[in-house]
Amino acid sequence: MANKKNGFWTFIFSLIPGAGEMYMGFFKQGLSLMGLCAVVSIVASFLGIEELMILLPLIWFYSFFHVHHLRSLPPEEFHALEDKILFFDDRDFQLGTLTENRKKPLRWCW
Repeated sequence: MANKKNGFWTFIFSLIPGAGEMYMGFFKQGLSLMGLCAVVSIVASFLGIEELMILLPLIWFYSFFHVHHLRSLPPEEFHALEDKILFFDDRDFQLGTLTENRKKPLRWCW
């Protein structure tokens, strides 16, 4: 995993959901949070569901405090962390690793 970064830049990037994680070297987590913010914003504005906008501050707070938690970890724990997509298992995106039972529904599509 990437090395810990400068505290000033960590704070600046932590103000944008996902950017702090990406600055710290966790690109999958950062893109997950940025994508979630974009999806919530787009769905809320196009469908006119203003109630969904309540999720944006929650995502922002999670991202902000997550970055500062990562920065506060001891070096051995920080380097042991794995960069994973936040909301899905990474294996779900690799079709080559599907077991036989999980391939059956896909066969019906072909």
